[in-house]
Amino acid sequence: MVKKSLNHGLEGLRDDTAGIEGYKKTEVGVIPDDWKAEKLGELFKFKNGVNAEKKYYGKGIKFINILEVIQKSSLFYEDIPGFISLDSGTIKKNIVQKGDVLFNRTSETQEEIGLTSVYLDDKEVVFGGFVIRARPISDSIDYYFSKYGFSSVIVRNQIIKKGQGAVRANIGQSDLKEVCIPLPPLPEQKAIAQSLSDVDALITECDRIITKKRNTKQGTMQQLLTGKKRLPGFSGEWQVSEINIPEGYKKTEYGLIPIDWEDKTIGDLVSFSGGSQPPRSTFLFEQKQGYIRLIQIRDYKTDEFKTYIPEYLARKKCSVDDIMIGRYGPPIFQILKGIEGAYNVALIKAAPIGSLNKKYLYYFLKQESLLKFVEGLSQRSSGQTGIEMDALKDYPFPVPSDAEEQKAIAQILSDMDTEIAALEQKRDKYKAIKQGMMQELLIGKTRLKI
Repeated sequence: MVKKSLNHGLEGLRDDTAGIEGYKKTEVGVIPDDWKAEKLGELFKFKNGVNAEKKYYGKGIKFINILEVIQKSSLFYEDIPGFISLDSGTIKKNIVQKGDVLFNRTSETQEEIGLTSVYLDDKEVVFGGFVIRARPISDSIDYYFSKYGFSSVIVRNQIIKKGQGAVRANIGQSDLKEVCIPLPPLPEQKAIAQSLSDVDALITECDRIITKKRNTKQGTMQQLLTGKKRLPGFSGEWQVSEINIPEGYKKTEYGLIPIDWEDKTIGDLVSFSGGSQPPRSTFLFEQKQGYIRLIQIRDYKTDEFKTYIPEYLARKKCSVDDIMIGRYGPPIFQILKGIEGAYNVALIKAAPIGSLNKKYLYYFLKQESLLKFVEGLSQRSSGQTGIEMDALKDYPFPVPSDAEEQKAIAQILSDMDTEIAALEQKRDKYKAIKQGMMQELLIGKTRLKI
């Protein structure tokens, strides 16, 4: 399949067809002459889902809920976790067939209203009350094209504008019926869907490998950070036994650890320093002489919005080499890397005491066993789930006495992180390619040679 790109001025001329041969102006903008701009009401019949009392959930027939629609652009039977007990008449009215398009009716944000998922299985399921089912009444739209066509910028912008509500955004059947979608001829729909599906397959494979590598890393952490497995040049490995203590190991409150490791606690080896909260009246949103950046948890999600405070109010500072902990959640106890600046009360800096290797500490704090322990200690504070760091001081922290072994273990785990990061970059590159393809293919700006 060969892509045919249009390089004669279509970009930037969505509302002006002058000089663009083979294109026409429609209510959704400029599209190819052989495409149609169809209202969804002409393509689908809409229905709201079923509601039931709480006691009817948990068994019966599978049902598609709002969460599945938001999370996946296409659904198969195994993707659906929920069950509901309904009589045969209600099941018949609310059955979901292959090719049905499902919309979420309500959302906390306008941008997430009316997201779609196409059901691509033959097994019978029903759909929930916060979902709208769109059943095709025309053969002019391909099932697999639906998976991508409803995600185009043109369609999403229309849906978002129709969302209503002061507290929560809502959308109804009448709103969706008026939404217009650009439709290529069926052979081109299938070709577009196949091209985008090929990129999706690359993304899925990257995700699979990333998940496998992360699981391997967690297992390696559990082995190396407890001494169950020793790196070459330090010692061998052993099988856990509560009856016989293997040679070269000793029994502690934590369990069996190498004889040349120290039996310590977090309180022995780690100092925690909470941040401070300057008055909001001192905040600036652009850098200025005499001001320093204020680091907040949101800065780890996006670097788009930066906050600055006067330097004299910067009581607690962190650098890129520091280990930071997100105190409140969800999720609580996020182990983060430092950002240059002052940090606020939602963050805590963790620093090693004595000869403890900082990278080794970073990985010790990221162990699943410790995270589970922290979850059990979590407390309610001002409506947020949080943790008092003093509660961790007696948590066991067995550690190699040899600084070189600490360094070697930390390096192994750091190398695994580097490998995972490279895979994530590769996956994100595929995602960017897919987004670019969608922007071009779903409006006919770039055509596929069938």
